[in-house]
Amino acid sequence: MPAKGITLYAKWQAPQVNATVYLSASADSKPETFSVPYGKKITESEDFNAIIARIKAETGEAPSAWFVVTGEGRVLFDLDTPLYSSVTLYPFFASSSEGYTVTYKEEGTDEPAKDGQKYLTGSRAGILAPVNGENFLAWETEGTLIYPGDKITVTKNTTLTAVYTNKPQTVAITYHYNFGDNTQPFIDSGYPKNTTATVRSYDYVGFFAPTGYEFLGWATTPDSNTVTYKVGATVFVDANGDNDLYAVWQVKTYTVTWVDEDGTTLIDQKDYEYGAMPKFEGVEPTKAADAQYTYTFKGWDKDYTEVKGNQTYVAVYEKTTNKYTVKWVDEDGTTLIDQ
Repeated sequence: MPAKGITLYAKWQAPQVNATVYLSASADSKPETFSVPYGKKITESEDFNAIIARIKAETGEAPSAWFVVTGEGRVLFDLDTPLYSSVTLYPFFASSSEGYTVTYKEEGTDEPAKDGQKYLTGSRAGILAPVNGENFLAWETEGTLIYPGDKITVTKNTTLTAVYTNKPQTVAITYHYNFGDNTQPFIDSGYPKNTTATVRSYDYVGFFAPTGYEFLGWATTPDSNTVTYKVGATVFVDANGDNDLYAVWQVKTYTVTWVDEDGTTLIDQKDYEYGAMPKFEGVEPTKAADAQYTYTFKGWDKDYTEVKGNQTYVAVYEKTTNKYTVKWVDEDGTTLIDQ
C-alpha cells in the first residue's frame, strides 16, 4: 500500500457518432460515412455539406429532404436534430415521382400559385401567396383556413383553394372563328376585371383551320388582316367594353417548280394559293439534237392539277430519228446514185 492516499479521477469520452449518407434514395448506391461530434447537428459537419455539394453537382439539384428507414418504413429526418447515436440518411429530391404535392386553385388566372416540391410524409410546406390577390382572404383545405407564410404538415396530396372576401367580378374573352358561316364563338370566362390573361390557341378554343388556310393570330376587329395578339401573348381584360378576339386566317401558298429533263430548274413560280391551277409562264424549253435524234418539246410529265402543296413538273421531249442521204460517186465524180 502506498504511504499516502491516492485520488483517482474519471475520464469521460463522448461516444462516437457516425453518419452514413447515401447519395441517392436507392439502398444499392454507395454511401459515405463520417463522424459527427456527439450532440452536434449533422448540418454542422463539413463532410455532410461537401456531400450535398457533390450531389448537386452530379444531379443538378440538392435534396429537398432526408429520411431514415425504420421498421415502419421511411421517416422524415429533421437535419436540426442533435445526434446522440449513429444515423443512416437517404436523400429525397423534389423531382422524384414519389412524394406528395401541394396544389393551389384560384380564380382569374391560368397560372395560379405553384409549388413544384414533392413532400415526404411529415414534411412541412410553406404556404404561398396567390397570383391574383384581389379580394383574397386565405386558402382553404378541408374546412380550415390557411394564410400565406404559414406552414402545414404534409401527409397526403393537398389542394388549397382560394377564399375571397367578395367574389371578384369576372369578365370573359370571346374568341370568334371569323371565317365562312361559322358564327359560334368560344367564351373564355372567369377573369377578374382589369387583370391580364394569356391568349389561347385556335385549337384550344375548339376551332379548326379552314381547308387551305393557316392561322396567324388574333385581331381585335373582324375585318382586320393584321394580327394584334399572337398565341401566348398577354392581353388586358377590362370591364368597360367587349373583350373580343377574331381569328386571322391566311390562305396557304406553295411553289410550283418547272424542271428540264436533265434536272435543271427552268423556273420557280412561288406564291400559288391553295386550289389555284398552275400555268407555265417561262420560255418553252428546248433540247439540242444529237447525231441520232431531233427533240421536240411535248409537254410535262403529268397533267396540271390544283395546287394543294409544292409541285414539280418535268419537261418531256418527243424524239425523231434523224435521216441522212448516202451518195455513191464514181472516180470521176459522177453521181451514181443517191439513197
